[in-house]
Amino acid sequence: MVTSVQFWILAVWCVSVALGEFTYRDIFSSDSEALLHAIIKPPNKAEKLQQLLATMPPSSTYKLKITHNTASKPITPSNNVIMTAALSSTYTARDVSHFVGTARRTGFKGDIVVAILDKIEDKTLQRLYRFNATVLTVHDTACSGRDNILCTFMGRADIPVTLLRFFVFQDLLARYSPQSKVLLSDFRDVIFQSDPFRYKPLMNVWQRSNQIFMFQETHPNRVINRDSQNLYWISLCYGNGVARTIGTNTISTSGLIMGSRDAALAYSFLITTQMNPALRNMYNETLPDDHNCMRFGVDQGFHNVLLYQQVFSKFLDVKLYAQGEGPANIVGGFFGESKLLRAYLSEWKILRGEAPYKYIYNWNGEICPVVHQLDRFLNTELQGGYEKHMAVFQHLYG
Repeated sequence: MVTSVQFWILAVWCVSVALGEFTYRDIFSSDSEALLHAIIKPPNKAEKLQQLLATMPPSSTYKLKITHNTASKPITPSNNVIMTAALSSTYTARDVSHFVGTARRTGFKGDIVVAILDKIEDKTLQRLYRFNATVLTVHDTACSGRDNILCTFMGRADIPVTLLRFFVFQDLLARYSPQSKVLLSDFRDVIFQSDPFRYKPLMNVWQRSNQIFMFQETHPNRVINRDSQNLYWISLCYGNGVARTIGTNTISTSGLIMGSRDAALAYSFLITTQMNPALRNMYNETLPDDHNCMRFGVDQGFHNVLLYQQVFSKFLDVKLYAQGEGPANIVGGFFGESKLLRAYLSEWKILRGEAPYKYIYNWNGEICPVVHQLDRFLNTELQGGYEKHMAVFQHLYG
């Protein structure tokens, strides 16, 4: 039964709400408000990032010898930078046109840093010069293959090139200013349609030193526990329990990362720390201390565990874009007969326009700056080659 005192308290509360005199501060104590604020916007995240960067070993620890090719554009430390590792002697001048050529076609004036091996075809090298790339050579490291590339590094011959590149990136990123904006990218299967650093929705958040942008593949086609390859990488390195824990999440790619210089540097370092079995065993104590899970592409397993186990977010402000919703669009998930959603890119309104002036669009109808895995469709919707269909490739190869 409500007492008269309780009745009048309730009546005053109702009148206060009706008159607009009551605020949410009357419900929450200052302690609970502070706690909620700390959960939503954790304190000292930027400070934690700097503490993490301070623990990074110098690049000389890895015994990587990386030199600037003086015939190419020099590094401008204050520039924004698109950075990639083309660490295979099989890459061609045409591959350079697809990546560096389309990036320059968008009007991007910053640095395009391409790490190469010391054995590369002269035609490929000349194409890099033509498109004003900044070329750095990684010496004394042997890598073989075009797709599943393995390299000799730190006394081992089984280091995937996709993992080696993050050691290279640490060295190269240290040569840039903390104010630089960075895109770390795959090489062979990435093209550009506009300058990603001028993508309007990002303009108001770039000032954060710990800002990083990550990108998911297609849902529901590309969910971890429905993709045998990604599930294998995670299970192999972290055990089946971790794979089950994060398995319902959409795959996020390690092949495209955007962020501040410091965020990209921290990201690269965190990926390489996962070579240490002791750190991976924090998630699964049943794995042996010397457990070796080096396989081509395993960096993506590392990436998804660190993302979905909230490790990145301890240091970085992580913005995770769904496929088709940000500055990079990963379209490979629409390829293949085994996919849950089967339709042509044009039917999804992702590929629009008339040949040879087609573009890849986001779901909101805007042209997407960066496109990943479009090469999957060169024998289907893009049969005859990019130049027969895509606007950004017109007169690119001359």
